[in-house]
Amino acid sequence: MQREVTADALKALALLGVFLVNGMGYLSAPAYPLPLGLASPADSWLSIGVHAGVFTVFMGKAWPLLTFMFGHSLGLMARGFRANALQARAALKSRYLKLLLIGAVHGLLIYYGDVLTAYALAGLVVCRWAHLRLRVLLKKLRFWGGFSVLIWLGMLLLAWSFDDPSRTAAVAAAEPSYGNAPAQSQWVLLNASTYLEMLLTMFLYLPQVILLMLAGLICARLRLLQPSRRLARSVWAGSAWQVLFLFGAVIQLCVTVGMATRMRAGAVDALWFWQVANSGVGLCWLSGAVGLALHALRRGAPAWLVALSPAGRYTLVLYLGLSLCLAALAPAWAGSALLAWHAHPLQHSAIALVSLFSLWAVAVTACAWTSRRGLRDPLARWLSRSTMPTASKRDS
Repeated sequence: MQREVTADALKALALLGVFLVNGMGYLSAPAYPLPLGLASPADSWLSIGVHAGVFTVFMGKAWPLLTFMFGHSLGLMARGFRANALQARAALKSRYLKLLLIGAVHGLLIYYGDVLTAYALAGLVVCRWAHLRLRVLLKKLRFWGGFSVLIWLGMLLLAWSFDDPSRTAAVAAAEPSYGNAPAQSQWVLLNASTYLEMLLTMFLYLPQVILLMLAGLICARLRLLQPSRRLARSVWAGSAWQVLFLFGAVIQLCVTVGMATRMRAGAVDALWFWQVANSGVGLCWLSGAVGLALHALRRGAPAWLVALSPAGRYTLVLYLGLSLCLAALAPAWAGSALLAWHAHPLQHSAIALVSLFSLWAVAVTACAWTSRRGLRDPLARWLSRSTMPTASKRDS
C-alpha cells in the first residue's frame, strides 16, 4: 500500500501550527488563558500583530487538522484489514491503548496540553465504526456534528459571562507558570497537576475530536486525498469551498480583531470568549481552506508539498521531540543556564515566532534525511507491532 503524499504533508503542516501555538505561549502556561500566551512586549503593536497572525492562521485550526489526519490514518489502517472487521477492531484498540499510555506519560511529565490522550480516547470510540457502511458513518457524522455545535454554543455563553476585571495581565504573569518555576520539581508538579485538571474537562472537547476523526475516516474511505479526475470535473466542489472559505475568513477576521483589542486592553479573562469563538469559527475557515486545497491538488501535489511529506511519516516522534525541545529550553530553571532569562528568545513574540519556525524546519529536514535512509518512526513501529497486517505496517 503506497503512502498518500498529500496526507503526509498535511500532517507536517498541522504539526507546525501546533508547535507554534504551544511554543508562543509556553512561558506563560498554564496561567494565561490563551495557548498563545501574552504578547511580549505587551504594549508593542508588532508583538500583538504577531500573536494575531498566529491566532488567525494556526490557533483552532492546527490541532483540528491534525485530529482529522489521525482519523484519516485510522481509515487507511482499517483498509488494510479489508473485510476482517473483528481483527481490525482488536488491532486498532491495541494501538490506541498504547497511544493512550504515551499521551499520559507525555502529559504528566512534559506538557500538560498533550493532544495524544484525547486522540487515543476518541480513537477507541471511532475504531469501532471503521468498517460500517458509508451511509451509517454519515449519520454518525451528523449526530456528532450537532452535538459538538451544542457544546460549543454552551461554552460560548459561559465564556461571555466569565470576566474578572481585577485579573489583569500583570496579575496573570505573577501566577505559577512554566516561565517562573524556579526548580525542576516545581515545574513537574505544576505540569502534572494541570494535566490532571485538563482530564476532568476533556468531555467538553472530546465530542469535537470524535467528530474530526470520524470525518478523517470518511475521507480515507472515499480516497479524497488522492488525485481524482472525478473531483477535477466537479464544479460544485470548487465553488462550495470558496463560499465556505470566504464566509469563515470574514468571521475569523472579526474574532481576531476582538481578541487583539482585548489583549491590548490587558483583559485576561475576557480572552476566554474569543478563544472559544475561534474554536468554532476557525473550524469553518479551516474546512473551506482544506477543501480549496484539495480541489486545487486534484491533479497532483506540487514539489514543495512533496518535500514536506517525509515529515508526515514521523508524526509521533516529531510531535514528542519538539515538545521535549520546549521542555528542555523554555523553563526558567533550564533557560537560565543557557542565557540571561530576560533575554530568552521566547520572551519576545517576533523572535519566538522565527525561532520556533526555524526549529520546526530543522526537524522537518532531519525527517527527510531519515526517510531517505529508510528508517521508520520507532514509536509508530511499536504501536503497530504484532497488531497490523503486513501491508498496513509498511504504511503506518
